[in-house]
Amino acid sequence: MRSLLASVLCTLFILSVARADVPPVAHDLLDPQMLADRALRLLDPSHTGAVPGPSRATCGTATLMAVRSGWNDLPEKTRGRLALLLQQQGRPTTQAVTVSPSGRFRIHYDTSGLHAVALTDLNGNGVPDYVEEVGTTADSAWSLQIDGFGFHPPPSDGTVGGGAGQYDIYIQELSRSSAYGFTYPETTTTPTTTSYLEVDNNFTDKIYTSKGNDGLHVTIAHEFFHAIQFGYYSLFDAQWWQEVTAVWMEDAAYPEVNDYYQYLPSFFDSPTVSLDRFLLFGDLHPFGSAVFIHNLHALFGITAMRAGWERLAAQKAWDIQFINDALPGGFDQVFPRFVIWDYFTKTRALPGYYREASAYPLVKTRSMLMKAGTALADSGRVDHLGADYLQFKPGGQAGGLSITLTLASRARWKVSVLLIQAGGVQIMESDGRQIRVPAWGQYDEIVVIPICLSLAESGFTYRITAEVRSDILKPARAVGDFNVDGSVDFTDFFAFAEAYGKGAASAGFNPGCDLNGDGAVNLDDFFIFAVHFGETSG
Repeated sequence: MRSLLASVLCTLFILSVARADVPPVAHDLLDPQMLADRALRLLDPSHTGAVPGPSRATCGTATLMAVRSGWNDLPEKTRGRLALLLQQQGRPTTQAVTVSPSGRFRIHYDTSGLHAVALTDLNGNGVPDYVEEVGTTADSAWSLQIDGFGFHPPPSDGTVGGGAGQYDIYIQELSRSSAYGFTYPETTTTPTTTSYLEVDNNFTDKIYTSKGNDGLHVTIAHEFFHAIQFGYYSLFDAQWWQEVTAVWMEDAAYPEVNDYYQYLPSFFDSPTVSLDRFLLFGDLHPFGSAVFIHNLHALFGITAMRAGWERLAAQKAWDIQFINDALPGGFDQVFPRFVIWDYFTKTRALPGYYREASAYPLVKTRSMLMKAGTALADSGRVDHLGADYLQFKPGGQAGGLSITLTLASRARWKVSVLLIQAGGVQIMESDGRQIRVPAWGQYDEIVVIPICLSLAESGFTYRITAEVRSDILKPARAVGDFNVDGSVDFTDFFAFAEAYGKGAASAGFNPGCDLNGDGAVNLDDFFIFAVHFGETSG
């Protein structure tokens, strides 16, 4: 069922040669027994192993990439069984084939047996309607991703699979493998590869959240983008970037389906873990983190994501630093704003942030209960590219809020303070140590967010102490004090005027002047600035 992948894995099995060209993959990501069970379940759905199968379908490509990278760590008996399975199976052998309307895709399918499609043929042209839907959906994916977004076509496999230069899609029964679809990489000796797709034959089984044509549409959008990705960089160490951008592509193609909603709780429930965490088995966090790409696209269009792929193609290697280099202002600029957007969802949704914010879950927060005359002390841990949300609700208390933060020195931090009232928000910048909010009772809530900007490592600690005091009359740093000279004056006004009218994608955009964090310096920010004009800190 999997020809070129089969030959590669069988060669590895026979020669037992370690892959020198594949970067090492952390063992906590690729537990050998879990990988063995999952791989066997994909290739032989009758397999029952020690690890329970997933309760919902996801993209199966990650496991294929993991097998490729972790082959030498698999139990010897499992390697033997996988090699035998793969020797017995090449690309699927099907009973019929047709070509998509554009001529770019070759669709392989069965009309009887386990993998058969429904034979309904309303237009009477001899091709089942479901097969025609696969073809038109694939053509649509090409039109959007290549003609519209400007990505390169996937590498051609020549005449493999029949035809000449057509991309092959095989319709199979995949529900037993707990997969919406697969993109099969066909080489392992270079950072790019040809590939082919498999998609389910009906998407009606209970394991699919999006069923029927909805499931088919988002699967082809997702898996075909993997095929495109493999022409830029295909190795497993980039799996987070591969998946997060492919999940986003589903919604770019079919915004009405919203299949990615099912993954969002796994992300919003764990804001302190790394944005790019990728655990292969049972972890939906990587799929939920596609909301990061939604944020990028809202502000920068397709250019930031495409630049990330072009950077990987140029480097022929994976490093999160390469994505950092491709992002406008790097993670230092885009990640804090993304963290702020993540707060304004569901019942906290506000105009100007996520378009679908009201449908997103609430991000997990920690409630900081303050009592006048009583100091609060607490601590927390944040991984690289993670954040914690510390929520203070004054409930009309008098006095000011004084906060001291002690942040692990081995990490890079930014601390954002959200001052929220009457459906609006303003951002108070912090030096990362002292925060003072006078007359804090005027706000509905104050959210202090320690944001870790480091690009590696985990478990960075912070400590916080807070108290309500009557002598807090000035902020540690006033909102709108762009030059940090202790006052909001005409110097700051001229800086604001220079930034006014620019969005995050504009040349010369100044994120410090974006006083509500929505990615644009506009009239809303001017009103915030005007409220604080003349204010001093101390």
